[in-house]
Amino acid sequence: MDIVVVPTANHLDKYDLTNRLVIILDILRSTTCITTALDHGSVGIIPALDADQALAVAKDLEPDSYVLAGEYLGNRIPSFTLDNSPDSFIPELVKDKLIIMSTTNGTKAIVKALNGSKILIGSLLNRSAVCTYAASEQKAIVMACSGTQGIFSLEDTLAAGACIDLLCSIKPYSLSDLALAALSLYRNHKHNLAEPLLHSQNGRSLQGQGLIKDIHYAAQLDTSSAIPLYAQGVIKKFT
Repeated sequence: MDIVVVPTANHLDKYDLTNRLVIILDILRSTTCITTALDHGSVGIIPALDADQALAVAKDLEPDSYVLAGEYLGNRIPSFTLDNSPDSFIPELVKDKLIIMSTTNGTKAIVKALNGSKILIGSLLNRSAVCTYAASEQKAIVMACSGTQGIFSLEDTLAAGACIDLLCSIKPYSLSDLALAALSLYRNHKHNLAEPLLHSQNGRSLQGQGLIKDIHYAAQLDTSSAIPLYAQGVIKKFT
């Protein structure tokens, strides 16, 4: 079995996802928020390609059953209750609610991975839970980095390396060249994961917005037991 790392959401079309398990990574900040939302009691997250699609989905739901969340180019979408900061996904706002989410990169990657046999949502927070489950599935794995508008992002590749490090400790895998590079990146920084996140392009952008706390939160390793599974249009906690 092999592990392939896809550098950005735009590259997913180039890969055959059939019979492969896909792990989506967008740790600054969509997949970190999804993990947090499920930990705080959300019943599920519906990823949308854009704000218009999110609003269209909301029209068919009871007003008190959902909350709109997301961002475009780093800014909260007007009229949406939540942005894309983990701090926003507090139990008081998301518990027992369906979240309809649209983000610049992460939700697009999730929707583009529909052909995968199983689609999991990964972050550093739930790395151990997701990868232990993935290894038990006996499938080749695609680590799908969301990237930033079609451009490579350091933080997602670092997270892919963290996942690969754990997966390879469970069983042997054959690694693609980018998987090997991701693994090396993680091993070089595993004792201080916040440092490369802070220096990354997206990390610097978040610091410019006064959101350094989001970076340190996203850099936490194995703090969540959530296994978010995307199926039939909704991300739910696997039980």
